[in-house]
Amino acid sequence: MPALVALRTRLRPVDGSNWRATGFAVLLLIALPTLVYKALSTRFGFTGPWFDLDFVLAYVLMLLGARIGNIWLIRLGFLAIIASFSVQVLVGIGVIYLVDPVLVADYLAFASYWPWGTILKWAVLGLGAMFLVYLLVRPVRLDRARIWPVLLVTLVVVGAEKLGSSNERRNALSINVATSGALSLYHLGQAWINYQGFRAEPVDFPAMQQRVLDLPAAQRPARILSLSVEALGLFKDPAANAVVFAPLERAVGQVYTVEMGRHPFKGATLSGELRELCGLRTLGTPGKESIIRIGPNCLPAQLRKQGYQTIGLHGNTGYFYNRVQIYPGIGFDETMFGDDFHRHNPSVTVCEDNTFVGTCDGTVVEAALEFLSARHKAMAHVMTLQSHFPLGVSSLGDDRCGAIAGVTDPDLCLYANTMSNLLARLGKQIAEAPVPPDVVYIYGDHAPPFAMVDKREAFERGQVPFIVLTRKSGPTVP
Repeated sequence: MPALVALRTRLRPVDGSNWRATGFAVLLLIALPTLVYKALSTRFGFTGPWFDLDFVLAYVLMLLGARIGNIWLIRLGFLAIIASFSVQVLVGIGVIYLVDPVLVADYLAFASYWPWGTILKWAVLGLGAMFLVYLLVRPVRLDRARIWPVLLVTLVVVGAEKLGSSNERRNALSINVATSGALSLYHLGQAWINYQGFRAEPVDFPAMQQRVLDLPAAQRPARILSLSVEALGLFKDPAANAVVFAPLERAVGQVYTVEMGRHPFKGATLSGELRELCGLRTLGTPGKESIIRIGPNCLPAQLRKQGYQTIGLHGNTGYFYNRVQIYPGIGFDETMFGDDFHRHNPSVTVCEDNTFVGTCDGTVVEAALEFLSARHKAMAHVMTLQSHFPLGVSSLGDDRCGAIAGVTDPDLCLYANTMSNLLARLGKQIAEAPVPPDVVYIYGDHAPPFAMVDKREAFERGQVPFIVLTRKSGPTVP
């Protein structure tokens, strides 16, 4: 009993405990990270908790540490706040960019190819902000702050949620008004445990694969070029779309007829490729067994059976999205990736002003056109690179506004200029090729993944453009 009395005595606030110390502690340890999180979630467009229970637990831990004079408990509590805050932000952003956060395992497979320069810049800024908060916390007399008001508010919030809308889930990880980073990690772990791996189902619209294979063999174009353009989306404003696509139509108008359409999309870059090449809606990155299963029905494999020679090209490494295995598995006789271009020609132009350093799209498309022109029956597929987000001001475009009436946001102007210039250059290359392809399919893989929600909302969130260029002297396509 004396030991219990001594412990209770040590855990009491020191003489002079007051609301001022409590207010500063609550402001810095609970209110500040909550407000910053909500500001980020509003700005970036993800949802999450209004009340993080981890912050409350860390607050209690730090106050107890201050009362018994244990500096390590104080530090542990502060690290817990940082960890919970970081988890909530990363999960929120992950839901936006990965469609399903469990896919982070697929992205970790090629972590060495991530844009670490951008990532480290933001990491340093984040650590600097955390250190500043720590300096603000140090002078606060945590041993004089009160615990019970925070616990009372917590009980009220949690109780109200349980009695109210606790069954209404806010996002893919079941985050409610009151939750915690630890709870988010728990749900993420559950999703990983239940993850069934790569999934694929047929699309319910005529993707490129179906459009080509539905043609009678006699009407099938001899030379087919497939262009999957990274982050090519559709503005909600038709006038803005006209500005983006008009340069392409002008560049190819003398040689090709132009058909414009739109396709539903879901997922990231590889999903966009497999949507058109294989007619599949996919989730995840296929491994060896999945590639064997889906490969025979994909367009390159089907065309190869009919005497076509096929090639898949991309300016970045083939290890991104496991293309080094997927491309051959879905029917490409040959592949060329960024490493291959440099091995064959060390002086090849390297585009270093983009997020991912690699072979410029113009060089890759030139190789595809050479492949087609040297063969009577052939298909070439190009996955572009230079319009990968985040965009930078480069020779492909700039952030000057004025081309689109009413659009004054520099980022949206940069996107429109970049895409219109890229499409114009690619269109000029195709139209001026010694042997222009008989048909060219151009399509976006996914909508532009702007970080800020107001910019994302300028685009169709469920559809991407699909463009068919049919050579005027060539065969008819549907």
